[in-house]
Amino acid sequence: LLFQFKLVEAAAQAQPGFLTNLNNKQELALVSFKKELIAKKGEKDYDFSKYINDYDCLRFLRARQFDLKKSLLMFDNFIQWRIDFQTDNILTFRMPEMDNIKPHYPHGYHKVDKLGRPIYIERAGMLQVDEVFKHTSEDRMIKYYAKEFEKTLLYRFPMCSRASGHRVDQMFKILDMTGGSAKMFTSKVRGFVKLASRLQDYYPECLGKMFIINAPWWFKGIWAVVKLFFDERTRKKITTLGGKYQKELSEWVEPQNLPKFLGGECECVGGCLHSDVGPWNDLELPKETDPAEKEFPPAPTYEDPAHESYLAKFRIIQLIAHFIQLKFK
Repeated sequence: LLFQFKLVEAAAQAQPGFLTNLNNKQELALVSFKKELIAKKGEKDYDFSKYINDYDCLRFLRARQFDLKKSLLMFDNFIQWRIDFQTDNILTFRMPEMDNIKPHYPHGYHKVDKLGRPIYIERAGMLQVDEVFKHTSEDRMIKYYAKEFEKTLLYRFPMCSRASGHRVDQMFKILDMTGGSAKMFTSKVRGFVKLASRLQDYYPECLGKMFIINAPWWFKGIWAVVKLFFDERTRKKITTLGGKYQKELSEWVEPQNLPKFLGGECECVGGCLHSDVGPWNDLELPKETDPAEKEFPPAPTYEDPAHESYLAKFRIIQLIAHFIQLKFK
């Protein structure tokens, strides 16, 4: 009950760098950023008008600490990638082999946390890269990741916003290290991490909170060093726990929204990580889904400001893999 009260109390607070809590320098950067984008319209054979809104612009600005030049470059690279990759058509991509991949790479979206954010779960300790690529290719995995990111921006976030009654534009991630060992961080695994991280700069600032759970002793030791590479605000987003994580995780996620294998109560038919169950499937989609919908008030928040990019976890794993390689060399 106390935690639920904190959620309600936090609803009136705004995260620094977000629309309702900008300092003068950040407000100026936002205005200048939008003016620059408007001036650039027509330079490329692509209409990016839908991204010239406060919410999307702030994602790029926060990702580059409100450095206007760096933020504009990041946005320009984003638009060029959408042109080259034909991202606007990625939702038509189909990946029937995913049913054969998930036993070796368990992951998926499953319900929402107490702030209404979609939960993404990845059982990293069970990853078997060799088995994954017996069923697919790197190119197809990249397309799969891009499609899932697009679905999150176009469907998951707007539908979670409608269900919760406030704006949702970040997610809650759980990285489960069950079954992991230092030996698993081979060159192939590092390559897989790099593959997955290729798109990180095209979907910035979508990570709200991440739990790394069932972390073994060697992971905790390495993490104590790795976390020094992140600023304080980013470190606040990431909680690393061993096997006794249930109490703290339950403060963020209702037990009925957690799979049973994580100590929750949910047992989806066919497996929770195959279900993709959440408000994005419960509610009827609007005819036109705009990720920058402005009808929702800002999301409630703890003092846990998002600062890094959407796939910050992959940067973490890359650093961890590097330290393990040095330790066991």
